[in-house]
Amino acid sequence: MKYFDIKDLPADAIMYGSLMFIHNYPKYLEEAGYEVIYEKRFSYTDLSWDGTEGYLGDCHGHLLARLR
Repeated sequence: MKYFDIKDLPADAIMYGSLMFIHNYPKYLEEAGYEVIYEKRFSYTDLSWDGTEGYLGDCHGHLLARLR
């Protein structure tokens, strides 16, 4: 169990759980010429996944970016 802030990931993608990855999408977008203008993270409890249990600290994110 290790928590990462997206900005401090030791690699562009980190495997966690059995088949899941944490991706550094802000970095991918910036490398493609986009500027991230808004970022929001939602935990499983915020999204209410019909009782499905997620990993401790797991969340989903929404990014809004525009081409520079």
